[in-house]
Amino acid sequence: SISYKSLPPPIWAKIKSDNQRTLAVMRTIPNLISLDSSSCCPCNSPRVGWYDSSRPVEHRQCFVYGLLEAFSTTIEVQKCSFCTHGFIGPDATDIGIFNLNNRSLFALTLLDDYTSHFTKSETPFVSWVASTACRYQNFNSTIPFIKEKVFRSAWFSYARLLQLDEDMRCPQCGPIPKVTIWDGVTLSFSRKNLLSTLCPPTSTNQHSQVKSEIRLENSLQFIAERSLRKDIVFVLHGPSLELPRVNEVENSRTNSEYVIPL
Repeated sequence: SISYKSLPPPIWAKIKSDNQRTLAVMRTIPNLISLDSSSCCPCNSPRVGWYDSSRPVEHRQCFVYGLLEAFSTTIEVQKCSFCTHGFIGPDATDIGIFNLNNRSLFALTLLDDYTSHFTKSETPFVSWVASTACRYQNFNSTIPFIKEKVFRSAWFSYARLLQLDEDMRCPQCGPIPKVTIWDGVTLSFSRKNLLSTLCPPTSTNQHSQVKSEIRLENSLQFIAERSLRKDIVFVLHGPSLELPRVNEVENSRTNSEYVIPL
């Protein structure tokens, strides 16, 4: 992306140790998104193609996608003297805009909106883009919302700039929990990348390292109380839940033909 400056996490995602700086909000669409001394070309890392005020600039049309509709405006760019084929563009995050490629720009509030949907309700890109396109239609946006592929690229580029420091920890388990659960429902790779050489990280082969001193942890059940687990299994797999006499309940527990896994 053209934008490269680090960004603070959204207010709702901050923790006490985070920097209190907040994301800029785009209140109005500028008539011209101008270059400044921090503008550069993304052709190299670290970046070396910086804006030179003594060289000529160009004014081009661009589209800024907001929460409710998109707008057409003008962006100032300059030919990069380092790579000779790219263009230097404004970072623009200080005015609440994320510059993807000098043509498609996004309000930070729009990108944050997907972040909140993803973290709170595991909304996939396709679903969110479809609902946002409907919102654009409701507000009579003259410019339709972009395709899912472009937004996916923009959001990942934006997320890479967020200052998510490595200080997130569970208040009960600490920084290194014994058990973690990973859910890959929303963010995953395409099926076309599912090759025969791809396998789970827990798979073993003849070259796998053997650690004989490793012992499995005990008491990793979600419900720690054994008697409660037994009662739950009995309710799920036992006899009918009609209200028999107390003696019948005790007999059914004792003589049940179901095997209770513990």
